[in-house]
Amino acid sequence: MAANLASDFGSAMSQHRLLLIGWDAADWQVISPLLDAGAMPNLGSLVERGVMGNLASANPCLSPMLWTSIVTGKSADRHGIAGFVEVTPDGQSVRASRGTSRTCAALWNMFESRGMESVVVDWPVSHPAERVKGRFVSDLHYGVPPGDAGGIWPVVEDSFWPGTLADSMASLRVSPGELGPLDLAAWIPSLPWFQADAMDPRPGILAEVIARDATGTAIFADALASGTWRFGALCLHGLDTAGHMFMPYHPPKMPHVPIADFEVYRGVMSAMYRFYDQVLGTLLSFVDDEVTIVLVSDHGFYSDHRRPADLPMTAAPSAGAAAWHRGYGIFVMAGPGMRQDERIHGATIFDIAPTVLYAMGLPVGRDMIGKPLLQCWYAPKPVESLGSWETECRIEGRYGRDGKDFADSNDAMMIRRFVDLGYLPQGFANSPGSGQDATGAQSAARTSLVRDESRFNLALVHLHHGRPNQAVEILESLVEQRTASQGRYLRTLAHASLRAGAFEKTLVYAGELESRGETGVEIELIASHASLRCGKIDEGERRLARAMAMAPDCAGVHRFAGERRAEQGLWQEAIAHFRSALRLDPEDSTSQIGLSRALSHTKRFEESLESALDVVSRFHFHPEGHFLLGKAWLGLGDTDRAIASLQLTLQQAPGHSGARAMLMELYRSYGSWGKGLSLRESMEDRG
Repeated sequence: MAANLASDFGSAMSQHRLLLIGWDAADWQVISPLLDAGAMPNLGSLVERGVMGNLASANPCLSPMLWTSIVTGKSADRHGIAGFVEVTPDGQSVRASRGTSRTCAALWNMFESRGMESVVVDWPVSHPAERVKGRFVSDLHYGVPPGDAGGIWPVVEDSFWPGTLADSMASLRVSPGELGPLDLAAWIPSLPWFQADAMDPRPGILAEVIARDATGTAIFADALASGTWRFGALCLHGLDTAGHMFMPYHPPKMPHVPIADFEVYRGVMSAMYRFYDQVLGTLLSFVDDEVTIVLVSDHGFYSDHRRPADLPMTAAPSAGAAAWHRGYGIFVMAGPGMRQDERIHGATIFDIAPTVLYAMGLPVGRDMIGKPLLQCWYAPKPVESLGSWETECRIEGRYGRDGKDFADSNDAMMIRRFVDLGYLPQGFANSPGSGQDATGAQSAARTSLVRDESRFNLALVHLHHGRPNQAVEILESLVEQRTASQGRYLRTLAHASLRAGAFEKTLVYAGELESRGETGVEIELIASHASLRCGKIDEGERRLARAMAMAPDCAGVHRFAGERRAEQGLWQEAIAHFRSALRLDPEDSTSQIGLSRALSHTKRFEESLESALDVVSRFHFHPEGHFLLGKAWLGLGDTDRAIASLQLTLQQAPGHSGARAMLMELYRSYGSWGKGLSLRESMEDRG
């Protein structure tokens, strides 16, 4: 069967079609029980005829940045989208981030350069609509719906292409006013039978969430019916929006949630997922099995004991919302030549664009961060590449008005929504994005804050990608310039300096934080780490003990304690701390690596293997994880697997001296003198 499925892969790719469907904030932790119960049959069918897995997200875990990375294959410092809002080009106001600020090509631009027609609907940060070959409806298309079903509701200017779409868009829209208590009963069963509290905004917010997703689906389905497209992209936002409002009521009950609210709203999120499954079924009815389907989410959403109850007032404007975001989204893919009913490991959001290009028979840009997920296919073809798609794609004329440098009423609506969801501070809600109701000083303060937050987000991007020195440069400037947010910027600067190895500076920053009256576990751990690295052992141990006393149930505290005890060779204590960290946070890959290393030192190779496998199954590019796998396989007597793991370590990190030395010894013991000599010469060249 596998051979038959793979035989037509090459010919199918030449004229293939693909749908990229985004479910913002979808999470396997909620989906899996629903799949097992048969409550999501359309997704279940898709999984059975394709592959599935986790999709590792990136930091900061903010949707505009992540969804743009998904369709460009690049990080925010390269694609130009650094948050939910941006300063207008004239520098006078703020607005929802625009597609015109994206500085590199997206998938639809790449397909257009090869003459392929695309359909794009409601993709984040896509306004104004691009004049692509095909149809394009931006993420501001929904506008401000009327208060009742029959009210005036103009089509948003510049939100669609071609211009002939206006009438069909208007006819396909669903207004929240059309959804009454009976329509919402699948989400809130008691709503038809009890008088809703007029002061309770939650049913109305839910109605708008459902109406917007229904509208996007209808517009997209209408475009699919045309039959001339090769690539389609739709993003549905409701799981994220509803999650911020209703996930606190999802079972199991959180201690701070009133029982009355829990009983009314406990089923909303499960109903949202069932609704999305119905939407998926609708979309699949427009295509056949020859169309590749890629279903992804940019991040997950906490639904268990890790749901935040509250946050300190010093948190970032976006921290309240981002604290709900789990670092793993979902990935499902099905189509010609693909493996069926299998799980894949190690996928990241940066792999999606390369994988889509590969599935469509197009080359992958060598300047993209990720790689095609070849493990999805039975018999993958060699990957073709080009230097960059930026030289292939049309830039001029992509927008009707490239100089659209203002904010309008729809920006005001979007900014209000971001405030309600916790992505922006309440002060933003006092004035529309255009600043027309703000004083000059208020508008200037708002634009200054947005500039600083964009730079702060880019610093977090640099940290995520292992560039702490670049992060330090940005953060030092922010600390100097902004007094009001200096504490948050200073804490992050302390982290970045620690990552950069500037331990004395880290201690200075920690002292500055304490002089401002800021205390807590985070500062104690930073200071402990830096003190130990500076040789101030007593101070480091004292700080660690204080952190443990403050937060004995904090995974981060146990992780650091495990690392410290491992440095001292106290392996049993290290193992105990790492296990405690993983009990509190099962997805803590740093603790898993620490545990694997500690278990290896105590010759518990089978357990060490299990921990290392947990990490590489979620992050395929993890040289230390593969190295520890090699050590564990060798300890278990499986030399062939040990060699394979060590070779993979060196493919990912050619300078890994431990893997190189171990592999060189294995080659020699097996009589492979040539390979061993080659590795030794390479090691000497590296100095």
